[in-house]
Amino acid sequence: MNAMALGERFVQSREQISTTHQETYLILSLAGNDYFSLDAVGAYVWSLLKEPRSRADLIERVLERYRIDRDTCQRDLGRLLGALQHEHLISAC
Repeated sequence: MNAMALGERFVQSREQISTTHQETYLILSLAGNDYFSLDAVGAYVWSLLKEPRSRADLIERVLERYRIDRDTCQRDLGRLLGALQHEHLISAC
């Protein structure tokens, strides 16, 4: 992963409403009227995205909180960010 990708910053979109239910985040996309849910790790990342965060910062925070190797974390986080961006739930800033 290149340094530019690690420095890319993301934040929650204004086009959504979200709430927690136990350890899951439920998100309603106002743009598409679709519901999404995130597991505990995704919910943690989602909570961090209330403020603009770089990909590198998100990786470090997930590594600090969960037992996961760096390669898996980078790959899974990339997929999560890509899916959230595709659904217009987060935006690059």
